[in-house]
Amino acid sequence: MLDKRIHDYDFVKGILITLMVIFHLTLTSQSFLIVKEWVYVFHMSGFLVLSGFFFNDDKSKFLKTFTAILWPYLLFNTLYMVALSIMQNYLPTNNRVEPGVLSILSYVACKPSGTYWYLHTMALCMLGTFAASRLRCNLFNRVIIASTLLFVVSLFVEGFSFIHVIYFMIGYIIRKSANDMRSIIYPSLLSVLPIVLITIFSDSLARTSLSGIALTLFMLSFLLAIYNHTRIASIRSTIVWIGRNSIAIVLFSPIFTIATKLFAPIFAFDTTQILWSVVSTIFVILSTMICARICDKIKLSALIMHRSMYVPYTQL
Repeated sequence: MLDKRIHDYDFVKGILITLMVIFHLTLTSQSFLIVKEWVYVFHMSGFLVLSGFFFNDDKSKFLKTFTAILWPYLLFNTLYMVALSIMQNYLPTNNRVEPGVLSILSYVACKPSGTYWYLHTMALCMLGTFAASRLRCNLFNRVIIASTLLFVVSLFVEGFSFIHVIYFMIGYIIRKSANDMRSIIYPSLLSVLPIVLITIFSDSLARTSLSGIALTLFMLSFLLAIYNHTRIASIRSTIVWIGRNSIAIVLFSPIFTIATKLFAPIFAFDTTQILWSVVSTIFVILSTMICARICDKIKLSALIMHRSMYVPYTQL
């Protein structure tokens, strides 16, 4: 049962992280702007719910878990900021960083760029939730204290949004209350009905709205059900494999997302940008896997994450 549950969640993570890669591709997001805006409502929000669910606030495990998020963030985001500050006039990216040590440090501390905002948010949410969990009070009061603390932090840290705290707390509350997300967010293909209705009739569909929260939760339900109805083993195994390597994709994808713009002219004949998007997505995901394996080989993964970064493919 445990293995199946892990496969379920990794499958959902695999779909969500693939959507992240697809719509971080500049040409794709420009060509499919409406779809991008819809996906942005739930893809990383769903990730945050899962992150809150899997967060372990046990004192004996917290430091190892926390540093496995913090050190990769500090290392990779700092390198990314340095590269942007030095080469931003030559790199095909919209992100801009003022040169200088203080400027780079301020961006790393308060204004993460690219996919690294997720690790930044995770580190702060974990720290605030752990601090509140040390208090001798019930779950409801711990959540209130942690949320209040993190709300105050969000007032001073530009790159930290309180709505992301809400998503994280939803997952955390589910874990503490039920221990199995599927008993609260039940896997159901019928969830497609509220998904369609919310998408069509919501006046303000955004990650920050109540309709956005509802869409995220129904999408998690729907994707969990999709796993149960995916009969082709190779497809199911591949998506689970991608989900298990999501941390590597978060860390390395900004590099290769920029690189995809270099071979865009090759696909100029395809005005829909679909072929370029498919090739670019595969290129980014496979390249991040290779980088993860290299980090394992040179022991960088063990140094900053206390474990291997790359998870091998297995047939389910």
